[in-house]
Amino acid sequence: MTDTLYGLNRYNYNPGTEMGFSNFQWVVDGKVARSSQPGYNSHHDSVQSYSMVQIMFLKLKGIRCIISANELGITDQSRDLLAGANIAHHHYSVQDRTAPSAFQLQNAANTMQQTLAGGGGVLVHCGYGQGRTGAFVAAWAMLHCFAAGDRHRQMSRDEMCNSTFLRANFGVEHAPQVAAVRAAAALPATAAPAPAMGANFGSASSGGWAPVNLPLPSPMFNGGPAGLGSPNSTSGPLPFANFNGGGGSF
Repeated sequence: MTDTLYGLNRYNYNPGTEMGFSNFQWVVDGKVARSSQPGYNSHHDSVQSYSMVQIMFLKLKGIRCIISANELGITDQSRDLLAGANIAHHHYSVQDRTAPSAFQLQNAANTMQQTLAGGGGVLVHCGYGQGRTGAFVAAWAMLHCFAAGDRHRQMSRDEMCNSTFLRANFGVEHAPQVAAVRAAAALPATAAPAPAMGANFGSASSGGWAPVNLPLPSPMFNGGPAGLGSPNSTSGPLPFANFNGGGGSF
C-alpha cells in the first residue's frame, strides 16, 4: 500500500535510475513527479543536458513542465529539444544546501498548478532530488493542496511546516528551507507544536485532498532569467505569482 499524506505520496528515497533520472518518484501518481537532474552522478550541480530518449521518456510519463531548482541551467540544445517536444522548462536557480526565496516557491507553485489545470504533468528536480526539490514540492502542496482545508485535517499547515515533518514527508533538509516554505505559505515564522502522531500522517480518504483546478492555461514558455522561472523573451506579458491562487501578467 502506498504511504500517503492526505493523498500525496510521501517522499521515499529511490536508489534506482530510470533513463538517467535517479530518485524518480511520483508525488501525485501520473501528475507530479520528482527526481534528480538528468545524469546526476556527483555531489555537485551541473549544467543539464537532455537526450531525445530522456525527453521521450518524460513525454510518455505525461510531463509537460519541468521545474528546475538546480543552481545551473540547461544547454541551449536541450532547451530547443524540450521546446520542440512541447515541454516547458522553468529554471529557479538555488545553490545546493541553501533555500529558495518565498517568491521563487510561490511562482513555481503557481506554474505547477497552471500546468496541472491544463492537463499536463510536472517534474520537479534540483541536483540530487531531495532538499531543494522537497521545498518546491512542499510549497506547492501547502499553497494548492492544503490551503483551504485545515479544519478538515488532523494537522494544520502550520503544524506540518516544521523540520521533522517536512523532512519525513517531503525530504526538506535544512532549517532555512523550512523557513522558506513557511514564508511562501504566509505562515508565522515559528511553527505551531505538532500533535503526537504515528508514522502514517493520513490518506486520501481521511483528508479528502484534491488539487485545486484553476481556470488557467498551461504555460508554454521555456527557460528564462536564472532564478525567476520566466520566459526567455520579455516582449510579451510575463507570468507572476498571484498569492491568492491565480495568475496574472506584468
